[in-house]
Amino acid sequence: MSSGLKSTKRQKCNDDPPKDVSANFGPLICVLCLSRFGSIKTHRTHYCESHDGSTERLNPLKCDSCEKSYLNRGSLRRHIQECQLSRDIIYPRLCPWCKTPNIIDIKTWSKHSYTCKSWPEVPKTDIIDWTSFDDGLLDCTKHSPSAEFIKKMLVPTSIKLPGRIQTFGFIFESGVKHLQESHGLALIEPLVKQSDSITDDDLKIALSYHKYGNLIKDVDYMLADDTDDFWHLPFKGQSEYISRRLQSCIIQSGKDIILCLKIEVYGRSQGEDPQADSNVALPGSRPFNVVNEQFLDVSQLMIGSIRWNALVTLSTVLTSGTVVVGPHNPFFKPHRHSRLWLKKGADRDLHNNLVRHTRSNFNSIISYGLHAAIHPSFNRSQSRPITLSDLWSFKANTRWSGIKIVAYIFHNLFDASEPLYKSTIQKYLNLLNDRQVKTDDGAEVSGIIGSLIGLVKIMRDSETRPVSLEFDRYLRLLADQAQSEITRLNRSLIMTEVQLTIDRLLRDTK
Repeated sequence: MSSGLKSTKRQKCNDDPPKDVSANFGPLICVLCLSRFGSIKTHRTHYCESHDGSTERLNPLKCDSCEKSYLNRGSLRRHIQECQLSRDIIYPRLCPWCKTPNIIDIKTWSKHSYTCKSWPEVPKTDIIDWTSFDDGLLDCTKHSPSAEFIKKMLVPTSIKLPGRIQTFGFIFESGVKHLQESHGLALIEPLVKQSDSITDDDLKIALSYHKYGNLIKDVDYMLADDTDDFWHLPFKGQSEYISRRLQSCIIQSGKDIILCLKIEVYGRSQGEDPQADSNVALPGSRPFNVVNEQFLDVSQLMIGSIRWNALVTLSTVLTSGTVVVGPHNPFFKPHRHSRLWLKKGADRDLHNNLVRHTRSNFNSIISYGLHAAIHPSFNRSQSRPITLSDLWSFKANTRWSGIKIVAYIFHNLFDASEPLYKSTIQKYLNLLNDRQVKTDDGAEVSGIIGSLIGLVKIMRDSETRPVSLEFDRYLRLLADQAQSEITRLNRSLIMTEVQLTIDRLLRDTK
């Protein structure tokens, strides 16, 4: 920041905000916008940046290139630095409002916005319209006009007028129906997202032959909009952000439930490649990296990392043939033509995560067929299911444990045709050793075992769905506790086992 700008800012911040008589009896209050502040310094800064000091500006300031507006000059300055339309302006330029010359680049332009006294404000008529719309929406819907709520209410619509004139806009769903019924000259049609109407035969075939085919329906998935900036971000400097976005799509981390068909790991060279029949290897010295390759006439995204979460229940479908992903891989770089299939209406599955982890009956080993999560089989080009029996081999061998009992409860409630009997749960609890059920001083333990004991106390002799509210409260508690236990195992014992598997495979291929 130049010395002139510093002196101007210092001069601005010497303006004292108007006094409020209540300031002596509580927090400082801005008499212009009624905002509250805990110190004189923050009050003065707000007065200078949001109201331009003694000018006492009330309306937000507009970006000269786009439609966004900001009450705070600091926010406006940061926006201009990132605004793509502002970057497209030809520099050097002259400020169109105060006629300041020699604005040589976007950085100088953003600094100038901080001090320009002639910068345009949002018209008062627009503010009145916004306020009226918000008040009317709240009065009609009894819901605060949040951006997400309005987005769900408005329908993108195509309006074709006589003379081949076509326009597009967002209209309330009831308004679309009303216009369709009453307007005889215009053709009004709601726009269907292209991703909703696309079908993928390869996806259907893969699901029909895959081990998850009996649990997953292709009609429940939609192709993500390829205009999402997520797929077009430059790799340099964006790898961490993209990795987080991908991780948020994993079932254990967010609502967007995604499908995984295959996971592959590639070595440093052909001789170290676990895929013996493939002629692809990662370049460079890093054994685990990301690369886009053409293999068998298919654009493949290959991701290998020992840092990924081995207990991914569902992952992602990418490119036109191969699915390879590690959710914690910071080197993730999607190909421009990658395809992401999202679960439609995933909100209804938000509380069913544990059901997907516990789709097995644990009375006998032969019933371990259904999966609880995906475990990579690195010496083959396909993934295989991991059951909770795999987890127990790391934790408690073949003995009964709290998480086994929880899994048994959920299986019987959601899958089995017979009721869940109280005597059976009590019998399995009795199989646990005393150290698991009691502490050294004889007090009852907390955690999964404690919740199971509490569940037995309130349950009837037999339970079927729907259950009582009190029983449901214990089920939710057990689901959270079991999910946390699976995550803990995943980040410790499972992760270690996966790393050892990778190291052994790479060592055996030398």
